[in-house]
Amino acid sequence: MRKITNFLLLLVSLFFLGSVAVESSSFELVQSGGAGYRVVERLEENDLKFGVKHYFDKAETMRDGKFYDQEVNVLEIPYNSKANIVSYGNHKNHKWTLTTVTDLAIQFEQEFPDQKVLAAVNGDFFDISGNGNLPYQTNNPLVTNGEYFKTTGNNAVGFRKAPNKTALVGGRPTKSEKMILAVYAEDGSIAQEFQIDKLNQQPDAGETSIYFGTYNANKQYVPINVGEASKVFVVGNAEYALPNNANDFYGRGEITSLEPVELQVGQFAIATNNAEVRAALDVGVKIRAQYEFTGDFAGVANITGQNAMFVLDGEYNPHPNNNNNTYARHPRTVAGVKRDGTIVLSVIDGRAEAAGRWGMFGNEMAALMKSWGVVEAYNLDGGGSSYMIVKEQGKFVVKSSPSDGGQRRNGNALLVTVEVPLIEVETEAKENSITFNLDLKKTNGYDIKELYVKIGDELKQVVNGKATFTGLESNTELYYELYYKDSKGKVDTLLIDGNVKTLKQQPIINSVLIDEDATTYTFSIDYVDVDKGTDLNKAIIFVNDTKFTLQDGKIILPKSTFDEIIVQIDVLYNFNDNVTNKGHLKSNVRYRLLKSNTTENLYEIYRTKSERILGIYS
Repeated sequence: MRKITNFLLLLVSLFFLGSVAVESSSFELVQSGGAGYRVVERLEENDLKFGVKHYFDKAETMRDGKFYDQEVNVLEIPYNSKANIVSYGNHKNHKWTLTTVTDLAIQFEQEFPDQKVLAAVNGDFFDISGNGNLPYQTNNPLVTNGEYFKTTGNNAVGFRKAPNKTALVGGRPTKSEKMILAVYAEDGSIAQEFQIDKLNQQPDAGETSIYFGTYNANKQYVPINVGEASKVFVVGNAEYALPNNANDFYGRGEITSLEPVELQVGQFAIATNNAEVRAALDVGVKIRAQYEFTGDFAGVANITGQNAMFVLDGEYNPHPNNNNNTYARHPRTVAGVKRDGTIVLSVIDGRAEAAGRWGMFGNEMAALMKSWGVVEAYNLDGGGSSYMIVKEQGKFVVKSSPSDGGQRRNGNALLVTVEVPLIEVETEAKENSITFNLDLKKTNGYDIKELYVKIGDELKQVVNGKATFTGLESNTELYYELYYKDSKGKVDTLLIDGNVKTLKQQPIINSVLIDEDATTYTFSIDYVDVDKGTDLNKAIIFVNDTKFTLQDGKIILPKSTFDEIIVQIDVLYNFNDNVTNKGHLKSNVRYRLLKSNTTENLYEIYRTKSERILGIYS
């Protein structure tokens, strides 16, 4: 009996030990460089499509024998996904403009209609105080889809499609000795490339120069004259003319003039004594001038700045100047690569210890990256700059907790993007229905046999370019998605989505009320405005062609002698909370006064049929 009892106790012990072992393995403490990291609870796991995943974890780090609560967001982008990582900044109006990550994502989609942003994080450190001659530049290079907006700076990290850890390239880039002049063909491809020999100097025989204005220490633009000693090609209204400094310029646009000129903001010029270059250029020809990277960064299409590689060969790589204490405990944004080429982007919240968001030191960041299988990782801008957004239901949502309390305007962002078909979407909204008009311009390699629009659980096929949803509630915002069916019959998302809104119900004027006393008439209206399309208590009325505005729903006019009053109500209201989409509702009331000498109130109500919307838009 004692043997049986002991055996049962052993089974029970093994059972409980086994349970503990299984649970503890899901909270395994991964260590690197004297620090550790483990997940306490997975709060979110989101499939962003095309293999891209988002995770939000409550975690903790261990350092110097103490544990610290953390909140961590992670993006995984497999190397074989259709998704790309794009380093993107705001260079409108030929300058650097600090912009939130959300607004950068929105601007990118507007600039590239066949690209969609799945998620994004902040990128490089930047001139946050605007101290530079041309202020707010990133500290390091910025390359967007092969466009070299900035090539100066020390440390960079680049992203490219590769089936191994070379998907991430880090270090200090080297650049071409001279700028490259690209000449575009009519289809937008680059037809020819030439070397630019000099900057803001007259070219010698056989040479080509570029001219551009610069900014001085007072942040004032200094124009420059293009000389007449060579053939001149002026881009007078450039897409971009970005003079980062006297030795770093990016310009793109069409040639508008062949006459020497003093170059202003948004202009640059090519001066050449090279016959081959002259033959390639003329008014209307689109050109681009930029430095390009060589060595390891050659051909890397998207590059941002970083300040240190803190993971090497899967372990913590201490900064040589900081004795394993790289970076204080702050919010962090990091980029790493797995051995198979999967990119990992992570945002670590901080500066909110009471809320369980401590931020990390460098070795803690290394333990985090190691737990995700990352073999090489780089530190991007941190502090209040660090945050992550993800697209949900057609809108960008901040998933992390920025230590500034909201989105800081940053120098650039890393956008996780995917190419989609180019489809023009127009909508016709009514009170209870929405019609979608779709025009497929370009498939971009998608096998599209049929198109569909989805609202809620209802999926409608697009027939002759149209799909109409009926029975909808008025004044309601709705999220829609486009789907397609391929030649094999599979239906899948196109990641083309958005939000539309049904129109508000038209206000209905039931009656005009005229209240009479001995000396005045009081005009008011009885109405129904379910969706509050306007404030009818401030409606405009015309009494015998004289305009009045109701105050608090009424207007009191002195009594005068006339046989009848003609009242017209003119209501300007919004169909859809959009000031560019308005309608006029007019109701005419002819009211014949009763002859009376009494001081008793006349409360005659002339009921009218409410006129329907006249369809007037402005």
